[in-house]
Amino acid sequence: MLRCRNLRIERITSSGEPEPVLYDQVHDEWVLLLSGEARLEIAGETIALSRGDYLFIPAHTPHRVLQASAESTSAEPASAEPTVAKLGCTWLAIHLEA
Repeated sequence: MLRCRNLRIERITSSGEPEPVLYDQVHDEWVLLLSGEARLEIAGETIALSRGDYLFIPAHTPHRVLQASAESTSAEPASAEPTVAKLGCTWLAIHLEA
């Protein structure tokens, strides 16, 4: 979305079945959950987030997405088959690079 000097802003879509990747980044990161729900492991602690929740992750803090899911809406028919786009969640991430 934007990269300028030591700032990078991006939109991230997490899969409904996230990879078991443990991130340990050299920069600070601030994330906002734009849609869906997620469970993260941050420095060994599990944190649940819902749409609108945000989190600051300091540099060199091990973290990973454990679970990501879309929000269910009452307008959706109960019998609707989930699609790939519905399975994950969407984030706004701001990376503060040194």
